[in-house]
Amino acid sequence: MAAGFWSRRRAVRLLSEGRVVEALGALDTLLGDDPDQNLAVLRPWVAKATAILGPDHEATLRGRALVAVWTGRAGDPAAGRDLIREVLDDRVRLLGPRRPPPQGALYWLALFTGQTGDPESARDQFTALLPDLTRQQGPDHPDTLAAREQLARWTGLAGDADTARYLLDQVVPDLTRVLGANAHDVLVARVDLARFTGEAGDPEEAREMLVALLPDLERVLGAEHLDTWRVRADLCLWTAEAGDEDELEEALRVLTPTVAELERRLGPSHQEVVGSRYVLALLAAEVGLFAQARDQGTRLLRDHLQDFGDDVAIELRAQVASWTGEVGDPAGARRQLTDLLAELESRDGPEHPLAAGVREALDDWSEEVER
Repeated sequence: MAAGFWSRRRAVRLLSEGRVVEALGALDTLLGDDPDQNLAVLRPWVAKATAILGPDHEATLRGRALVAVWTGRAGDPAAGRDLIREVLDDRVRLLGPRRPPPQGALYWLALFTGQTGDPESARDQFTALLPDLTRQQGPDHPDTLAAREQLARWTGLAGDADTARYLLDQVVPDLTRVLGANAHDVLVARVDLARFTGEAGDPEEAREMLVALLPDLERVLGAEHLDTWRVRADLCLWTAEAGDEDELEEALRVLTPTVAELERRLGPSHQEVVGSRYVLALLAAEVGLFAQARDQGTRLLRDHLQDFGDDVAIELRAQVASWTGEVGDPAGARRQLTDLLAELESRDGPEHPLAAGVREALDDWSEEVER
């Protein structure tokens, strides 16, 4: 604490004397893990640097880049991405296109691009960055390994789970060897490996990976850490996907308080909470708790229909209709499916890929009503 106090005093003194470049070195020692605190340190420095050195000075550009990074890490990746782009554009204007941009800035640009909903561009940017990073930093440098893990993640989020799984299979052992098995980056990479293993069509293996990972998370991060709760939800998801009837009731028992905790921490509209609540409905139906499944599904349709893609929303509406029938209201099921089929055929025609399934369910519940 004393060292931080004197570093801050030194930075303030250097700034007041106009020795801005030296002040930046002093400020570097003050940056910790709290994005808001870091921004509170950096923004006055950048303003002072701009006033004394001008907006185009190398030290000012470096300070602006740090503000951009911590802005994104503070929860505004779109603003962080745009600020980094501005810094990189100014570097090209001042130094010419042949001067390579800082690799750190390119890393954060790619990451924030993905976090703003463009996984394909993030994947492509990490693909372009990785060869230079490997050549200059070496294959075992933590920055290189981090970029490899990010490339795998955004490849999977762009829709290529098989390649993501392959890339993570390669990088997880290297991360473990260099950083140690308890490093947070290693644990996160193992979570990603399990996810894309499941999405590549092997839910049983994904479940087993998470069964092995969960005790490590509880030991290293703690049982109440948000990442630990998230992995509990993932474990229930892949248990449901694996379809092992002996495990489904236990998964439902674990997922119910897990969804409540995630909702408390992340909010009811967070995509992870909405997705976990959908899994909760599916698990309830699998073990025969159709009233619970119907109520969960109805809540999702009421509050979060816009959060689902068209096909998932259609499937959920059809499922809620069938669960309505299972609890003793076949007429209600028929009515809901009739409305859904009419909307599908009116909007997309009778050849919609999901129309046949809805039509078949409608026929089944219509027969049930007429018995």
